[in-house]
Amino acid sequence: MSLREVCTHLRVKHNQAARWIEMGLLKAVRKESRAGAVSYLIEFEALRKFCKEHRNLLVTRRSSPSRIRFLEEFVFAPKHAELLRTRESKREAEAFERGEYLEDTKGSQRSA
Repeated sequence: MSLREVCTHLRVKHNQAARWIEMGLLKAVRKESRAGAVSYLIEFEALRKFCKEHRNLLVTRRSSPSRIRFLEEFVFAPKHAELLRTRESKREAEAFERGEYLEDTKGSQRSA
């Protein structure tokens, strides 16, 4: 993403985002044209890491609903694999609820 796109999505001024890059909070690749114009490219993972580590800079009392929606849906969205419980963890959770603790010895499960 370009710095302009990041500023649009996060609803921050260009100077503020450039300051975050200069401070080392937001990692970006700096590119300079032959004419001397500087541009920054930000990878999505770097943006996600920045948003998770510096939430206090993004979510303020004056945050707009569209800004919060973007952060929830795209930046802080959980992975689908994390939402699904595997069969083994489901069995463990059910056993824990019953007060049993499972041990895995030679492929068989027994309660302690």
